[in-house]
Amino acid sequence: MALLPKESVANTRLRDLNTDRFEITNLSYKNLIVIPDSENFVGDLSILKAYVGNDAIKGSVKYVQGSVDVNPVGLLLILGNHTFSTKNDPGGALFRRLIPFPTVTISNSREPLIRNVGENFEGPLAEELPGIFN
Repeated sequence: MALLPKESVANTRLRDLNTDRFEITNLSYKNLIVIPDSENFVGDLSILKAYVGNDAIKGSVKYVQGSVDVNPVGLLLILGNHTFSTKNDPGGALFRRLIPFPTVTISNSREPLIRNVGENFEGPLAEELPGIFN
């Protein structure tokens, strides 16, 4: 998230994508969509499946009648402490498109390597951002 402009990143939850009709329009023209803490989601996955399938999704804009098409363009990251799982993907359409990146490194230190402070990022990893970007 620190490598992209703030307006190119969206942070949402799977539940909000399916219950808040305005949340879908927040994904429009975003290069990175982050969905944290979603390891055992039990709700509807139709919006998520449409997004990863590059299908246009109907969204709503406040104070505007009708709907708008949102076309997926960004990378989608689903984060969690455990492997993402659901019972609502019987054909495996969603899981065929997922690339898991499991990590087993557990740090004893609770100090963040990078944190957002106002408009800037601070921390030991913030100094390395230009090298990471290159």
